[in-house]
Amino acid sequence: SISVPSADLISDEDGDTRVETERLADDDFIRFYVEGTEKMRLRKNANNVPTLELLDSGDNTFVGRYAGEDTSPNGIYGENNVLVGYQAGKDNTDGRNNVGLGYQALYKNTTGALNIAIGAETLEDNVNGGENIAIGNRAVANSISSSKNIGIGQGTLGNASVGNDNTAIGWGALGTNSGQKNVALGNLAGMNSSGDGNIFIGYSAGQTANAGNALYIDN
Repeated sequence: SISVPSADLISDEDGDTRVETERLADDDFIRFYVEGTEKMRLRKNANNVPTLELLDSGDNTFVGRYAGEDTSPNGIYGENNVLVGYQAGKDNTDGRNNVGLGYQALYKNTTGALNIAIGAETLEDNVNGGENIAIGNRAVANSISSSKNIGIGQGTLGNASVGNDNTAIGWGALGTNSGQKNVALGNLAGMNSSGDGNIFIGYSAGQTANAGNALYIDN
């Protein structure tokens, strides 16, 4: 049940979940409590700009159903994450300093740190890889433990458990490549290739190449 004991308080029956508008004299804050702990606060900053603060012991920001569901900040790990979207970072436990924006972005991440995932299912299967940047629908989606990859564009590095230190820019670039230290610039560049240390430049360049340490240029 809900009780309204005063004009500046909305509370449940036992008072531990409530909304307060005047905890202190002329407070001008709206405070939201859940089970006795203040969890959210609406106020104005020093420049009179509205600010919504999510109060979390690990300085995390979670917005969306099941976002950051399993995160457990402990003073070192599980902190400083921004996860926005349905199931974004859902399995995260100890991962820290991650940004996941979009449906199931960083969904399976548990301990991976310093990742940036923007777009639906970006870095979806990542568990403990770190320092990856994935921008675009399903970019670097199937990577599990790889690190230092950059995928910009839909499906870049998206359909393989990729190696480390790859850079792919363009729709489907390095889409199924599981090697490492490859660079692909252009739509479909190196999409179905294999091998390490290759450079692919241009539309569909080296799309099915299987050599290593080679340069492919196409248009």
